Amino acid sequence: MSEQQARYQSLAACGAAVIAVIGVAHEYIGAMIFPWAPVLLGPIGWHGLGLLAIIGGALSLAGTLHLIRFPVTLLSLTTVVLATVVGVFTWVVHQEFHLFAFVAAGAGATTAYFHRAAGDHRPLVGRSKRRSEAETLRVGGRARDYVRSPTRNTYATLSISTAPQGGGGECPSSRGYIGSRLVAIASSIASATLRSSP
Repeated sequence: MSEQQARYQSLAACGAAVIAVIGVAHEYIGAMIFPWAPVLLGPIGWHGLGLLAIIGGALSLAGTLHLIRFPVTLLSLTTVVLATVVGVFTWVVHQEFHLFAFVAAGAGATTAYFHRAAGDHRPLVGRSKRRSEAETLRVGGRARDYVRSPTRNTYATLSISTAPQGGGGECPSSRGYIGSRLVAIASSIASATLRSSP
Protein backbone atom coordinates (compact mmCIF):
# COMPACT_ATOMS: atom_id res chain seq x y z
CA MET A 1 0.00 0.00 0.00
CA SER A 2 1.35 3.39 -0.98
CA GLU A 3 1.47 6.40 1.32
CA GLN A 4 -1.37 8.04 -0.60
CA GLN A 5 -3.55 4.94 -0.31
CA ALA A 6 -2.85 4.75 3.43
CA ARG A 7 -3.92 8.38 3.81
CA TYR A 8 -7.18 7.75 1.96
CA GLN A 9 -7.83 4.61 3.99
CA SER A 10 -7.30 6.56 7.22
CA LEU A 11 -9.80 9.23 6.17
CA ALA A 12 -12.36 6.60 5.17
CA ALA A 13 -11.88 4.82 8.51
CA CYS A 14 -12.37 8.09 10.40
CA GLY A 15 -15.70 8.67 8.65
CA ALA A 16 -16.88 5.16 9.50
CA ALA A 17 -15.86 5.59 13.15
CA VAL A 18 -17.76 8.89 13.35
CA ILE A 19 -20.93 7.15 12.13
CA ALA A 20 -20.58 4.51 14.86
CA VAL A 21 -20.01 7.18 17.53
CA ILE A 22 -23.09 9.09 16.35
CA GLY A 23 -25.07 5.86 16.79
CA VAL A 24 -23.86 5.65 20.40
CA ALA A 25 -24.78 9.30 21.00
CA HIS A 26 -28.20 8.63 19.47
CA GLU A 27 -28.82 5.88 22.02
CA TYR A 28 -27.59 7.80 25.06
CA ILE A 29 -28.62 11.42 24.60
CA GLY A 30 -30.78 11.51 21.46
CA ALA A 31 -34.07 11.29 23.38
CA MET A 32 -33.06 14.23 25.58
CA ILE A 33 -32.14 16.46 22.63
CA PHE A 34 -35.13 15.49 20.46
CA PRO A 35 -37.88 14.27 22.83
CA TRP A 36 -40.44 14.09 20.02
CA ALA A 37 -38.38 11.61 17.97
CA PRO A 38 -38.87 8.47 20.13
CA VAL A 39 -42.61 9.16 20.16
CA LEU A 40 -42.63 9.56 16.39
CA LEU A 41 -40.58 6.45 15.61
CA GLY A 42 -41.64 4.25 18.50
CA PRO A 43 -39.19 2.28 20.65
CA ILE A 44 -38.37 -0.25 17.91
CA GLY A 45 -37.76 2.38 15.26
CA TRP A 46 -35.81 4.65 17.61
CA HIS A 47 -33.43 2.02 18.96
CA GLY A 48 -33.26 0.29 15.59
CA LEU A 49 -31.95 3.51 14.04
CA GLY A 50 -29.28 3.84 16.71
CA LEU A 51 -28.18 0.20 16.46
CA LEU A 52 -28.14 0.47 12.67
CA ALA A 53 -25.70 3.40 12.91
CA ILE A 54 -23.49 1.59 15.43
CA ILE A 55 -23.36 -1.73 13.57
CA GLY A 56 -23.15 -0.11 10.14
CA GLY A 57 -20.33 2.18 11.23
CA ALA A 58 -18.43 -0.70 12.83
CA LEU A 59 -18.81 -2.90 9.72
CA SER A 60 -17.76 -0.01 7.47
CA LEU A 61 -14.72 0.58 9.67
CA ALA A 62 -13.76 -3.10 9.40
CA GLY A 63 -14.34 -2.95 5.65
CA THR A 64 -12.15 0.11 5.13
CA LEU A 65 -9.35 -1.61 7.07
CA HIS A 66 -9.81 -4.74 4.90
CA LEU A 67 -10.58 -6.90 7.92
CA ILE A 68 -13.77 -8.14 6.25
CA ARG A 69 -15.37 -7.93 2.82
CA PHE A 70 -18.16 -5.38 3.09
CA PRO A 71 -19.91 -2.98 0.66
CA VAL A 72 -18.52 0.12 2.36
CA THR A 73 -19.31 2.57 -0.43
CA LEU A 74 -22.93 1.41 -0.78
CA LEU A 75 -23.66 1.63 2.95
CA SER A 76 -21.90 5.00 3.24
CA LEU A 77 -23.94 6.51 0.40
CA THR A 78 -27.11 5.10 1.96
CA THR A 79 -26.10 6.80 5.22
CA VAL A 80 -25.69 10.10 3.37
CA VAL A 81 -29.21 9.88 1.93
CA LEU A 82 -30.92 8.80 5.17
CA ALA A 83 -29.08 11.30 7.37
CA THR A 84 -29.84 14.15 4.97
CA VAL A 85 -33.53 13.23 4.93
CA VAL A 86 -33.61 13.15 8.76
CA GLY A 87 -31.80 16.49 9.00
CA VAL A 88 -34.06 18.22 6.48
CA PHE A 89 -37.20 16.75 8.07
CA THR A 90 -36.13 18.00 11.51
CA TRP A 91 -35.38 21.44 10.13
CA VAL A 92 -38.60 21.82 8.13
CA VAL A 93 -41.13 20.20 10.47
CA HIS A 94 -39.72 21.03 13.92
CA GLN A 95 -37.51 24.06 13.11
CA GLU A 96 -34.56 22.41 14.84
CA PHE A 97 -31.02 21.90 13.56
CA HIS A 98 -30.09 18.20 13.69
CA LEU A 99 -26.33 18.46 14.00
CA PHE A 100 -25.80 14.72 14.36
CA ALA A 101 -27.70 13.96 11.15
CA PHE A 102 -25.67 16.37 9.04
CA VAL A 103 -22.41 15.20 10.62
CA ALA A 104 -23.40 11.60 9.81
CA ALA A 105 -24.09 12.65 6.20
CA GLY A 106 -20.66 14.26 5.96
CA ALA A 107 -18.99 11.26 7.54
CA GLY A 108 -20.74 8.90 5.12
CA ALA A 109 -19.69 11.00 2.13
CA THR A 110 -16.10 11.06 3.41
CA THR A 111 -16.02 7.29 3.87
CA ALA A 112 -17.51 6.57 0.44
CA TYR A 113 -15.24 9.03 -1.36
CA PHE A 114 -11.93 8.06 0.19
CA HIS A 115 -12.65 4.33 0.35
CA ARG A 116 -13.27 4.41 -3.39
CA ALA A 117 -10.09 6.45 -3.92
CA ALA A 118 -7.98 4.03 -1.87
CA GLY A 119 -9.29 1.14 -3.95
CA ASP A 120 -8.57 2.91 -7.25
CA HIS A 121 -4.83 3.15 -6.46
CA ARG A 122 -4.66 6.64 -7.93
CA PRO A 123 -4.63 10.17 -6.52
CA LEU A 124 -7.78 12.30 -6.47
CA VAL A 125 -5.99 15.60 -6.98
CA GLY A 126 -4.38 16.33 -10.33
CA ARG A 127 -5.96 13.51 -12.30
CA SER A 128 -5.59 13.98 -16.03
CA LYS A 129 -7.47 12.30 -18.86
CA ARG A 130 -4.38 12.46 -21.06
CA ARG A 131 -1.77 9.81 -20.68
CA SER A 132 1.69 10.82 -19.59
CA GLU A 133 4.44 11.25 -22.12
CA ALA A 134 6.18 8.13 -20.92
CA GLU A 135 3.57 5.40 -20.47
CA THR A 136 4.60 2.20 -18.77
CA LEU A 137 2.69 -0.71 -20.26
CA ARG A 138 4.14 -3.53 -18.20
CA VAL A 139 6.10 -3.58 -14.96
CA GLY A 140 8.18 -6.57 -13.93
CA GLY A 141 11.24 -8.18 -15.40
CA ARG A 142 11.01 -5.91 -18.46
CA ALA A 143 9.27 -2.56 -18.96
CA ARG A 144 8.20 -1.06 -22.27
CA ASP A 145 7.89 2.69 -22.49
CA TYR A 146 6.46 4.73 -25.31
CA VAL A 147 8.31 8.03 -25.58
CA ARG A 148 7.00 10.73 -27.86
CA SER A 149 9.46 12.89 -29.69
CA PRO A 150 9.04 16.61 -28.90
CA THR A 151 9.25 17.53 -32.62
CA ARG A 152 7.35 14.69 -34.27
CA ASN A 153 4.32 12.58 -33.47
CA THR A 154 6.24 9.36 -33.98
CA TYR A 155 6.84 6.95 -31.12
CA ALA A 156 10.02 5.08 -30.40
CA THR A 157 9.60 1.81 -28.55
CA LEU A 158 12.11 1.10 -25.83
CA SER A 159 12.59 -2.18 -24.04
CA ILE A 160 14.41 -1.67 -20.77
CA SER A 161 15.51 -4.58 -18.64
CA THR A 162 15.06 -4.09 -14.91
CA ALA A 163 16.53 -7.45 -13.91
CA PRO A 164 20.08 -7.38 -12.52
CA GLN A 165 22.97 -8.47 -14.69
CA GLY A 166 23.97 -12.09 -14.35
CA GLY A 167 20.46 -13.47 -13.76
CA GLY A 168 18.03 -13.25 -10.93
CA GLY A 169 14.43 -12.12 -11.02
CA GLU A 170 14.45 -9.32 -8.48
CA CYS A 171 16.09 -5.95 -8.59
CA PRO A 172 18.28 -5.21 -5.57
CA SER A 173 17.18 -2.28 -3.48
CA SER A 174 20.59 -0.64 -3.06
CA ARG A 175 20.74 3.02 -3.99
CA GLY A 176 23.77 2.54 -6.19
CA TYR A 177 22.08 -0.04 -8.36
CA ILE A 178 18.84 1.93 -8.61
CA GLY A 179 20.75 5.09 -9.49
CA SER A 180 22.70 3.31 -12.22
CA ARG A 181 19.49 1.85 -13.68
CA LEU A 182 17.85 5.32 -13.70
CA VAL A 183 20.85 6.73 -15.54
CA ALA A 184 20.67 3.89 -18.06
CA ILE A 185 16.96 4.45 -18.60
CA ALA A 186 17.45 8.20 -19.07
CA SER A 187 20.24 7.56 -21.56
CA SER A 188 18.07 5.14 -23.54
CA ILE A 189 15.20 7.63 -23.67
CA ALA A 190 17.51 10.43 -24.81
CA SER A 191 19.04 8.23 -27.52
CA ALA A 192 15.64 7.16 -28.82
CA THR A 193 14.43 10.77 -28.86
CA LEU A 194 17.48 11.91 -30.86
CA ARG A 195 17.11 9.03 -33.34
CA SER A 196 13.43 9.83 -33.93
CA SER A 197 14.13 13.55 -34.44
CA PRO A 198 14.54 14.79 -38.08
